[in-house]
Amino acid sequence: MDNLQKKRDEAAVALRAMLATAKEEARGLSAEEKTKYDRCLADINAVDELRKQDAEVEKLARVEQLEQRTIETVTKGIVDNDKDTRAFEMFLRYGDASGLQRNVTEKRAMSDSDGATGGYLVPEKYATLLREYMATDNIIRQLATVERWMSDGAYPVVTSFGTSYLVGAGSAVTETVPTIAQKLISGYQFMYAVDVPVPLLNKSQYPIESNILHWMALSIAMKQEGYFADGSGSGEPIGLIDAATQGAATAANSAITGDDILGWYHSIPYKYRGRASWLMADSSIQLIRKIKTPVDTSGSQQYLWSPGLGGNPDTLQGRPIYPSAGFAAFAAGKEIGVFGDIKQFIIADFGTPSLIRDPYTKAKYNEVSFVGCYVTDTALPVAEAVATLKVLA
Repeated sequence: MDNLQKKRDEAAVALRAMLATAKEEARGLSAEEKTKYDRCLADINAVDELRKQDAEVEKLARVEQLEQRTIETVTKGIVDNDKDTRAFEMFLRYGDASGLQRNVTEKRAMSDSDGATGGYLVPEKYATLLREYMATDNIIRQLATVERWMSDGAYPVVTSFGTSYLVGAGSAVTETVPTIAQKLISGYQFMYAVDVPVPLLNKSQYPIESNILHWMALSIAMKQEGYFADGSGSGEPIGLIDAATQGAATAANSAITGDDILGWYHSIPYKYRGRASWLMADSSIQLIRKIKTPVDTSGSQQYLWSPGLGGNPDTLQGRPIYPSAGFAAFAAGKEIGVFGDIKQFIIADFGTPSLIRDPYTKAKYNEVSFVGCYVTDTALPVAEAVATLKVLA
């Protein structure tokens, strides 16, 4: 990864140097420079693709390390002091007295993890692992504020902060009332079900515990990203697109220009721009990467997009730009992404994830069904902090 980053940085530095030289000399790029520029850009794109592949390999390596730790935990068996964790592992493999199970030398009920519906809550050790997996696979979780709630609640949604006044000595201030609504956060169930062959469960060296949680986390994270980006808030979490302010629209249908980007950038108050990020589909980012400034009197042009250096994200108007699979692809009539302080977006995770073991539904196939549940809701208390861009129909 270090060598790939070094190669990308060298290409980006050369690219920027050519543009800086042309600008300083008040001229456009020469034919030789344009050829070199295109080559540098191609190198950056090639490295980005390789980095994506390396990121997947690193993710698998982390999973293997976690699986190895799980194997060691199971191997320790009776000497493990984490009773809830060990009981959870035994529960996944062998079930309880009412389920299908092999010979088990010891089975312990979990004091804090009995589920009211007949399943088990995931012990904190595995719940933490589950959250780490989900954050890795969901960019909006990385940028937003993630909180853990134990019950329903309400967030104040401020549409007007009220007015302040300059008041002379001995004069009364005019009273003002902020406009505050409430957004009830109650939680929506994201569920995951998987059927596992009993012979696989019986192989003690196979780390079924961490694998099931990884599958669950990856699947739910992908599903949640779609709702976090574009959920309606009716029967589902509200996403950034619906919660944000409609900031700007493209000047032409089915196209986007540099002026559109500038209008989008200035559609949120400047106080939010210092921590702002761009979020949109990867295909939309590809279109934006091709946008150049108009030709000036010297014939010089520059891309609005800038490649990141030293592992930092690429930028647009000096702010980081991230791809998210939750946003719609660029098309007429669509709001294609958001720009703003994503930290203002609240993701509320309720309680502890649960995992139910069902040994009966697929018994005739000699399989055990596992049903996981993760309860989450969202809110954007300050809508003006984030703005969308709509493509004209």
